[in-house]
Amino acid sequence: MNAKSWKDVAELFGIAAIVVSLVFVGLQLRQDQIVAHAELGVGTFIDMVAIDQKLTDTEFAATYMKMLHSPVDLSEEEMVSVNAFLDQVVLAVSRDCYLLYVGIYDECDGLAGHLSARFFGNTYAKVWWHTTKYRRRQSLVAKLTPVIDSQSNEESIRIYEEIRKQL
Repeated sequence: MNAKSWKDVAELFGIAAIVVSLVFVGLQLRQDQIVAHAELGVGTFIDMVAIDQKLTDTEFAATYMKMLHSPVDLSEEEMVSVNAFLDQVVLAVSRDCYLLYVGIYDECDGLAGHLSARFFGNTYAKVWWHTTKYRRRQSLVAKLTPVIDSQSNEESIRIYEEIRKQL
């Protein structure tokens, strides 16, 4: 083989190596994207576990039951605790709806409906929602307000009691 033939063969190998490298980089990027999406999904489950753990705290559970059955009897301390809890729930929904909006996550409606029924069907939480909704994204307010307004206090108490039995 002459020098020109070797040069042509080397160029072909070089081009093939570049193509293989680009395919490998593309596959690696796709794999990294899948892992990143999975990690974001895990964040949702961590948020839900934190919310459920808060409900198993004996002191907070008593406060939460008081909020469900006789919200006018809540002390200012208890209101602060319940308000922080409701903020935590709304932030979990907001996060998931944002991830849906940017195309990363696909479960906002189910989660929002579930959390609305579970935590916002009572009188106190409805009042809290309507007095703090100005702090929320308007798209989230538009999506959740009809769901929250349709929930009954009895349904919220029933769901809470079922969850407590499971724990």
